[in-house]
Amino acid sequence: MANNGGHTDKDMGAEKIFKEIDELKHLKIKVGLPEGSGENKGVSIAQYAAWNELGVMRKHGGGWYIPPRPFMRNTVDGKREKIKLVMGKFYADVVDGKKTAKLAAESVGHAVADMVKMTIKEGGFEPNSEITINGSDTIIVGKEAKVSKKTGKTYMKTIKKQFIEGKKSSKPLINTMTMLRAICAVILRDGHLISKKK
Repeated sequence: MANNGGHTDKDMGAEKIFKEIDELKHLKIKVGLPEGSGENKGVSIAQYAAWNELGVMRKHGGGWYIPPRPFMRNTVDGKREKIKLVMGKFYADVVDGKKTAKLAAESVGHAVADMVKMTIKEGGFEPNSEITINGSDTIIVGKEAKVSKKTGKTYMKTIKKQFIEGKKSSKPLINTMTMLRAICAVILRDGHLISKKK
């Protein structure tokens, strides 16, 4: 409380609110699967997510090996208005003095991460192939030219990939739930990690 020439000013928290509003410009929210999200059967979960988001072509353009299943892009494109509403609500909470900038950023990140998870659960992606569903000991994925060390002659070698077990489901991205559970929100302040929440 300050006396200003006989008039008393009461600080109702405006200074703190302005400080938190200013803090917002230092924060960045990232949602998805950051590096360090773990591994599944020796493969980085972030790498597996990228393969599914973007798809993987066979060598020499021989058709899709993993078809694109853009769960991140579909969330941003399909839920853009909802994301704007969430951001607006939590920005208003900062302005009203109900949340700190960090807590508001975490709330936005958590809400958007939940939207990504819902996109995966809702599906609508190209279903798993028969081999992915039922499994196979081996599958031929192509051929490549080799030179025999004994004879020096060129021959075509069949390239095979080993499958351990089928996923028993035609719905992609949710077999073990490992990737879905790893989706999180990361909050950075001027490029430095300050929060990571699933």
